[in-house]
Amino acid sequence: MDLCNLSGKCRDIVKIQREYKGVILYSDGSIFEGHFFDGMINGYGRKIFSSLEVYEGYFINGLANGKGKYIYSDNSYYEGDWKDDIQEGYGIEVWKNGDEYKGLYKNGMKNGKGVYIWRNGAKYEGEFVDGKQEGKGVCLYENGDRYIGCWMNGKKHGRGVVIHNDGKKFEGVFENGKKHGKGKLTIPNEGVWKGKWVNGKENGIFELILNDKVVKRVKWNHGVLFEELDAGTGG
Repeated sequence: MDLCNLSGKCRDIVKIQREYKGVILYSDGSIFEGHFFDGMINGYGRKIFSSLEVYEGYFINGLANGKGKYIYSDNSYYEGDWKDDIQEGYGIEVWKNGDEYKGLYKNGMKNGKGVYIWRNGAKYEGEFVDGKQEGKGVCLYENGDRYIGCWMNGKKHGRGVVIHNDGKKFEGVFENGKKHGKGKLTIPNEGVWKGKWVNGKENGIFELILNDKVVKRVKWNHGVLFEELDAGTGG
């Protein structure tokens, strides 16, 4: 065929791109079946890996992109958004033990706001960084206690409030999951204890306040009640 027009100028050669369905049998035993575009895996498809793990969803140039579901060999699964074979965007992940997560992913890890529910009924709702609770969040524990506040590296860290199932309430500072710094503990029908905690234990002088008055003072030594002081003295 003459590719030149009458003026001697050549016409552009248009690359013909083909769209079709097909199957690939890989040397390691993996199988792909789905859509191709111009010789590349593009569009909706299903890949069964030699490990018997399965991805079903959308591909761009052979990589998982868009919506898809990945089922692991133990029947745990992730269903949601993908970018270049990595979880990116919103997704739901369910593990074999019954734990589940719903929320945002980035670079294949939980990043951003999400909800994690343990099989025992405990629940965390808040922010994640690289797969761990970090930022602000609320956690309801199996025993009914509730923590509202700051997190770092999966632990309570910074200012927060713990509301216990027996009505007690602690407000103060945490470090690496433990009370650490000034805080106050409200006990129903007793009053408010104010003092300082170190590594989760009472340490130093604590005052019991009732009706805006100091009614009791005690001294703690790393979690051990050391002595009782006069309410009106500094000890």
